[in-house]
Amino acid sequence: MAWAVKPDGQSSLQSVKPLSMNAKNYLKAYSQKANKFLDLFFLKKKALAKKIDPDLGKILQVFLDSSKGGKRARGALTVLGYESSGGKNFEAILPVSCGIEMFHNFLLIHDDIIDKDRLRRGKPTVHTVYAKKRGEHYGNSKAIIIGDVGAFLAYELLLSSNFSKERTLEAVTKLNEFLLKTGYGQLLDIDYDFKKQISWEEILKVRTYKTAYYTIVMPLTVGAILAGAPKSVLSAIESYGVPVGIAFQLVDD
Repeated sequence: MAWAVKPDGQSSLQSVKPLSMNAKNYLKAYSQKANKFLDLFFLKKKALAKKIDPDLGKILQVFLDSSKGGKRARGALTVLGYESSGGKNFEAILPVSCGIEMFHNFLLIHDDIIDKDRLRRGKPTVHTVYAKKRGEHYGNSKAIIIGDVGAFLAYELLLSSNFSKERTLEAVTKLNEFLLKTGYGQLLDIDYDFKKQISWEEILKVRTYKTAYYTIVMPLTVGAILAGAPKSVLSAIESYGVPVGIAFQLVDD
């Protein structure tokens, strides 16, 4: 089924202009709409999961709760890529953008396990919460699968969108390409941690593949594709997004 959302006042984020001068307002407006949509989406998914086992509904809530508190930047960039490329149907792009946010959360849950982080956005990480119940292995195992389930649901949002099959296939194919790059970057990052010396080129390689593509290029590109942007625009997004993504991560680090 396609996920539709009812307009509640502002039906687009385009009224928050100019975007370059109102980034915080744009993110805030998007975050409010995304949170409402995700609450509704997970309400329905929890009801279905509870029919299998009551605990499954609680587990889906854990994924949803762990996704809250962030800036929702990748979802907002998906909408921005769409609207900047001429897209007008905010109700159609919102579910897709929420799917992008869910992919982000899936990666964070796994990353927290790898880094052995105990806190995320001031709250206990998913694996830490479950580790308190039955130990570290149980916590890690549970968190890995919770992240995976979130990714499966994210694909559902993208594949059931109200866009044409052709554009949807192109967008999901490109999305998967970026997620693969992210996986490669994470693998390099793990191995580089064990090197006595690491070059600047290796640092940039990890930042490019682990972060830059999926933080900036992926959401802007997915949105632009669904708006029907030509390949020249997609190439421009990549040329712009990679250095911006690297800079973002270096500052964050």
